[in-house]
Amino acid sequence: MTPKEFVSLAITMLVLLLSLLTGYVLLALVYEGNPLLVALIGFIVLVVACFLVVYLYKLRKLVDMGERKENQKDENKTKE
Repeated sequence: MTPKEFVSLAITMLVLLLSLLTGYVLLALVYEGNPLLVALIGFIVLVVACFLVVYLYKLRKLVDMGERKENQKDENKTKE
């Protein structure tokens, strides 16, 4: 994965995260039923948001490690 692809994926995930949170806020404002149901949906949205953030962080580490390996291979080729 190239850095440009990673940035594109990160922006897409952030848009998804913001849309999840916006949808939850709108649901909480409009829904007049059981408040426990709204709290449960909020908890599910929070878990999904945390999963996305952790996934994006781990993916960033993998991209950084891949770049380092490529740089080391390039340096070894130039040394030879």
